[in-house]
Amino acid sequence: DSVIKRFAAQKILLEGNDFGNSGNLEKALKCYEQALILDETYNNALNNQAIMLAKLNRLEEADESCNRSIQIDPKNNDALDIKGK
Repeated sequence: DSVIKRFAAQKILLEGNDFGNSGNLEKALKCYEQALILDETYNNALNNQAIMLAKLNRLEEADESCNRSIQIDPKNNDALDIKGK
């Protein structure tokens, strides 16, 4: 069941990436939020969520996403890099 949820979350994350790359930040953010509903420990979704939140100038929320990601994996360099920007 967790493997199926992760696979579905990955598919949604990729859709979010497409939206983000085309400049539709709000739709990208919604995709990452949906991916996290399926798998709340999915670091890639947390990292991408943080990036979109920062681009939308929602910096406090972006910081919270980074913190959640770092709690899951303290050596998550992506989250540490995003947090440092």
